[in-house]
Amino acid sequence: MVDDDEDVRRFVTAVLSELGYKVTEARGTREALDILDAGELPRLVLIDYAMPDGNGGELARALRLRHSAPAHLLFMTGYADTEVLAEFVGPSAILRKPFTAVELAAAVQASLSFNGPLTNVISLTSKKK
Repeated sequence: MVDDDEDVRRFVTAVLSELGYKVTEARGTREALDILDAGELPRLVLIDYAMPDGNGGELARALRLRHSAPAHLLFMTGYADTEVLAEFVGPSAILRKPFTAVELAAAVQASLSFNGPLTNVISLTSKKK
């Protein structure tokens, strides 16, 4: 999971670990690419869209260029214009921040079970209270 916000990383890691997933954290694009270049190829990559060292779209593009097995992608974003993400998503979802543990779990499950065409976008939006 890639996010420059430590609180988001902690929350996502805690929720997914509790659900039985193994989570590797990266603070940004460069660190994520270093982890992947070292040989770790996860089934799902959760990516923040806006980060100081590059955006999630750039990371998604690098993942698809550098690694033969395309990972499922789940963008986590507070960015208002999610249409710009459509260029990068294949078997993926867009999870709007802020999100709950239940919404995160549902988005991860949907992303991992999605086997449709690479052009589909699943949009999961959280309800603000």
